[in-house]
Amino acid sequence: MNKFLILLLLVACSPFPLLPNTLRTPDTQARAAVRVDVQCVDNAFGEPVIWRDSSTASGVMISDRRVLTSAHVTTCPTIPIVHVTTSNGRRLKMVVEKEDLKLDLARLVMASGSRFDYNMAPPVMAMFEYEKGSVCVETAFPRRERKCGRTRTLSRVHIVTRPGNSGSGVYDEHGQIVGLVRGSIRLYDGQQLTRVAMITTRDWLEP
Repeated sequence: MNKFLILLLLVACSPFPLLPNTLRTPDTQARAAVRVDVQCVDNAFGEPVIWRDSSTASGVMISDRRVLTSAHVTTCPTIPIVHVTTSNGRRLKMVVEKEDLKLDLARLVMASGSRFDYNMAPPVMAMFEYEKGSVCVETAFPRRERKCGRTRTLSRVHIVTRPGNSGSGVYDEHGQIVGLVRGSIRLYDGQQLTRVAMITTRDWLEP
């Protein structure tokens, strides 16, 4: 009994408390992948006027009201109009809640009181020693697919991605989220690597 009480105290006092049922299986990783459509508009004469073509990328659902994606996708010099499409085809309007261009991370929140059809608890974030393991990427655009490969460094992995994969969730072999797809680079020997926008603090996953 005393051991049980000590365990509860340790969990309650931990800066990163244990969250039940938050390690994502490949199935829940796929369901959490969303398509992100962004248009920049300007309110001219009281009417929204689109001044550039829309950009489309991927994102990852982190709760029943929030999505994480890449900041270079949502950045607008005027007003970004953002819609996400879930794996079951539901299209919802969202707004940018938090953005960091240096980290290339953006968090979206529902524009109204709507919620996603299923509750996705925030995934546990991998903080240590994942760089030598394998990771998988779940994309939502231009098509839904799962890609896996080995890590080269903390922010580069041996996975081939394409335009539109930015913002896709990157998971380690335990189902913990480690970052988002940022883009790809080609090495001098012809190898293509995917750059990962690292999630370095838990506040990106929990508002």
